[in-house]
Amino acid sequence: MIWLSTAFFLHLILQVSTLFCLNSKQSLERAVLFILMLTLVIELGVNIDNNENCFYFGVVFVSHILVVDDDVQLCELLKEVLAEEGYDVHCEHCGESGLAYMQNNAIDLVLLDVMLPNIDGLQVARRICQRFATPILMLTALGDEPSMLEGLQAGADQYIAKPFRVPELLARITVILRRVGLERQRQSSNHCQSDLTQQIARIPLTGTETELLEYLIKHHGVVVSKAELQKQVLKKELSPFDRNLDMHISNIRRKMVQSGLSKQHIKTVRGKGYSFLESVGVS
Repeated sequence: MIWLSTAFFLHLILQVSTLFCLNSKQSLERAVLFILMLTLVIELGVNIDNNENCFYFGVVFVSHILVVDDDVQLCELLKEVLAEEGYDVHCEHCGESGLAYMQNNAIDLVLLDVMLPNIDGLQVARRICQRFATPILMLTALGDEPSMLEGLQAGADQYIAKPFRVPELLARITVILRRVGLERQRQSSNHCQSDLTQQIARIPLTGTETELLEYLIKHHGVVVSKAELQKQVLKKELSPFDRNLDMHISNIRRKMVQSGLSKQHIKTVRGKGYSFLESVGVS
């Protein structure tokens, strides 16, 4: 994880603080410089996906790969190749040391040889699956179908036979790490939704307000017309001058804000109705 220099941000702050303390010509020059530097910061804030290493607002999250193979020369070669691709690589030469390293370090992917001393790669794969949720890419000189099936049954996510081509290895690594990244995003999204559900459950709503909010949540992301809400929840037809529904929505929003949630979770779509949004900006 690499952070942008603190000095860089301090320099930005200095630019702002001195901007209005100079004469007009100097102020203009400073303003142009500040805008250029601020643009750079914003550009750095873009999410860049490069070889499954993520970059978020000046922070680089590097994928950590563990290579477990008793071939020291191959390990050094893999370490060099993968490091050039931006991965953080560590090598161990037997199953026991590989498992011990995983116990104390966060690993995103294991490149695991089958033919290892003491305990073979298949046993190591089974133990990894028992203790961790780390994907495994098997490396082996045994490229026959029974060996491949045995490796997959032991817990390997993918299987590549030696000797292998580096582009193929890199492609398989990218595919596995992309899947891992998507799964983490899904879990993070589910966690956020769970938190939102718990927060909403603690809002002191009336019975009618609860029914209205539950109806909107059930149809989240969809614009629900006022007529539908009036009929399905309030059990009466919508009349031109009836503000009862609007008052209920206003009260729900007010209580959401009081409970620390954004009122923007309930969006008004002019001329159409209301929509519940799970993800919103700052209220």
